[in-house]
Amino acid sequence: MFERLDCIKCFGGDEWMAALAALTMTALILRFPDLAIKSAREALFVWGRDIVPSLFPYMVLCKTLSSRLKKSRIPSVPLVLTLGLLGGSPSGAAMISAASDTMSRRQCVFLSALTGTISPMFFLSTLRTWGFSQSICIRLLSAHWIGACFAAFCAWRFESSYKIGSNPTVRKDLQMASPIADSVQAVLGVGGCIVFFSVVASCISCVFSFPSEWSRASFQAMLEIAGGIHALSLTDTITFQTAVCMAGLMGFGGISILTQNHLFLESCGIAKKQLFVFAFLRAVGSAFSMALLLQFM
Repeated sequence: MFERLDCIKCFGGDEWMAALAALTMTALILRFPDLAIKSAREALFVWGRDIVPSLFPYMVLCKTLSSRLKKSRIPSVPLVLTLGLLGGSPSGAAMISAASDTMSRRQCVFLSALTGTISPMFFLSTLRTWGFSQSICIRLLSAHWIGACFAAFCAWRFESSYKIGSNPTVRKDLQMASPIADSVQAVLGVGGCIVFFSVVASCISCVFSFPSEWSRASFQAMLEIAGGIHALSLTDTITFQTAVCMAGLMGFGGISILTQNHLFLESCGIAKKQLFVFAFLRAVGSAFSMALLLQFM
């Protein structure tokens, strides 16, 4: 038995787990092919109708400015901080990656926690098209940014516990040659993540019976935030519990956004576990802030 465990460690436990997860998902898709196709179609509809119009234009702007960071004398940190928050994920992570060799490792950690957010256009535009009131959208955005500030404060305060390499070099495959072409690729990547995790959520929901549509939609949001929040918007009217839950889920961002951000931040020496911790802190800060905003505003 111990020899088998040693063998698994030699070949890498993570690789074995990834292979097992892939085989499991393949079996589920083959078991529920109609559901998988339906979920993929709905995810593509949400992505093409609501996500691309709000994400693509600003992503082009962010990538254009990111590619010029090294050529300008503008300090990297304020520019990355501002455009990262306004652009949302994964634009913020892409800008950190592009400017990482001009910043200290503590600054990279701080910005990674602060800018791993959702674009404000998602709150102010996309959510409105899904029937959310303007006041709820503004409160959700405010709570989202407060949660990001809380995560960034914790990251800055306890940076010494994170083992990050000093001044890493940006990978060549992540260098931004053409802002428009690179934005197209990034938006396609976002769409791929939305479709994949939506199919995963739907297939798993068929295996494990959720007590309500609300809990199923919340589970989907844990994996992929856009499809999950869209599903939550169809479940019922927005109650206090639903609003606080949505704030926490959007603070977390979903596994999909964490995967997209890690694609860029891996070159900065920031591990997936660290991004998960940042996302958890944002979720706690966002949910708590939303509860206060609903109580006193």
